[in-house]
Amino acid sequence: MLRIAIGHSADIDQDRAVSEAIEQAKRKLGGAEAKAGILFSASALDHPAVLAEVGRAFPDTPIVGCTTAGEASPALGFQDDSVLLLLFSSTDIRFAAALIRTPSKDPKNAAAAAEDLRRQLGGESPRLCFLFGSSMQGDPERVISALAEGFGKEVPIIGGAAACYPPGEQHPYLFFGRETYEDAAVALALSGPLELTTAIETSWHPIGKTGEITSTDGHRVHCIDDAPALDFYRSTLGADAYLFLGAPMAVLDADGGMKVRSPISFDDEQRSIDVAGGVAEGDRVQLAFATVDDVHRGANALIERTLESFPQGAAPALVFFCSCAVRKMFLALDVSTEFEQLQGKVGQSVPVVGFYAYGEIGPLERGGASKFHNQSIVSVALR
Repeated sequence: MLRIAIGHSADIDQDRAVSEAIEQAKRKLGGAEAKAGILFSASALDHPAVLAEVGRAFPDTPIVGCTTAGEASPALGFQDDSVLLLLFSSTDIRFAAALIRTPSKDPKNAAAAAEDLRRQLGGESPRLCFLFGSSMQGDPERVISALAEGFGKEVPIIGGAAACYPPGEQHPYLFFGRETYEDAAVALALSGPLELTTAIETSWHPIGKTGEITSTDGHRVHCIDDAPALDFYRSTLGADAYLFLGAPMAVLDADGGMKVRSPISFDDEQRSIDVAGGVAEGDRVQLAFATVDDVHRGANALIERTLESFPQGAAPALVFFCSCAVRKMFLALDVSTEFEQLQGKVGQSVPVVGFYAYGEIGPLERGGASKFHNQSIVSVALR
């Protein structure tokens, strides 16, 4: 049996906010032992102080997490600037946590973390792995692939990249125990008799001509169809097109699926484009487009697929989601409705908890390999 305890505070005073989140979570544990936890917080807080306080309250509990561009739970709904603590308790599910140091410099550290997690789980492969990393330091997909090689590609890896809000005013941080990191990833793996389903929704529709990436160093796309990448964008959006978040890059799979990459900057002189998450030479791409209504429909489709696939007659103990900071900016003042849609479909008896990230992690289909996505929303329901 999986027990969930949530503490969520948006108090303007940091000390009170952390204390409130801890006390709420303790009350909901009802005396049960917290076996693992996930912590999300606003980017402007004193994170070492936050982690120290959480560590004192739960000294033997592995805690992972990150800063975000927004947090959401049934306690407060969507919040821009809060502390959100999610605790797990169970007598038959095992938990293991690992820190992946400097994955941008040495992706082999992710393979070592997969071995460590399996060792902590008594040699078992996880049934589920939460992963929080950085899209600002290296290519998250290399970390995901290394973990998948260690676990088996059928093991769902769910999570996202640390974020900050407003963008550019703070740094995204990862949390592991009582320490903060920038160039790192953190993982929380669960094994045992878990029932779960996952889903992903991009809301974006490919438009215009397709092209092939012919020159890239991962994050920076130099050429598409042997011509400057910026020219590919402007051939569709117009010569004066500068704002690309409303037209991300759809990377097309051979089987008809796609993942989305957000253009985050460009070099007008070199006519290159930097994207979040990385791409590879040979990738087939199109531009993509969505409306606000598409984003709302996507959230509804996501939660409907999540619940439809859950074992019949069973209710989840938790629905966890990760949505993109760009979706938040796209929805603007209407952003709280995305969480409200998810919680409304699930019902008040099942907690929905999540955050806004600089990239999302999840499989495109059930049983498929997890990938790194942009401008999408992913979910997992579990019990």
